[in-house]
Amino acid sequence: MDWYWWVVAGIVLMILEIAAFGDFFIFFFGTGSVLTGLLVLSFEHWSTPLTAAYQWSFFAVNSILLLISFRRRLIKFISVKNESEIRDISGYTDKLATVIEKDIEPLGRGIVSLGQTRWNAKNVGKGTLATNDEVEVQGRDGLTLLVDKITSDNHPGEFSET
Repeated sequence: MDWYWWVVAGIVLMILEIAAFGDFFIFFFGTGSVLTGLLVLSFEHWSTPLTAAYQWSFFAVNSILLLISFRRRLIKFISVKNESEIRDISGYTDKLATVIEKDIEPLGRGIVSLGQTRWNAKNVGKGTLATNDEVEVQGRDGLTLLVDKITSDNHPGEFSET
């Protein structure tokens, strides 16, 4: 197989992993494919083409070694960053946020503004949350805030009911 097909396939696999899956399994096969393409290119430069069997063997061994050697480290590195972001929003329970962009149906997802930051949000209440409504943060699920309509029981005196 020509070297550029290995590189193109590797880049496609890496983009697919990052965009769709995120568990960093296919990513290392993409990396192995790019490295195989570079190896094939270097052998073509020396006028010594590699057979398909050597190319596929190098790809398989290289991808598996990369997967075993670096996947756990990469996931640990990524999860440490996510944990610090999660800690940053853990103190926002019972705080008020504002629905922005579009209405959020019950059990639906949308965007809220809390402080000066936009957050993904899930409506855990029974009513629709309209754009510009103030909502209460009930908790979080990962980096998604769980929000509901403000009730007078939770925030007495903050608003008047008509």
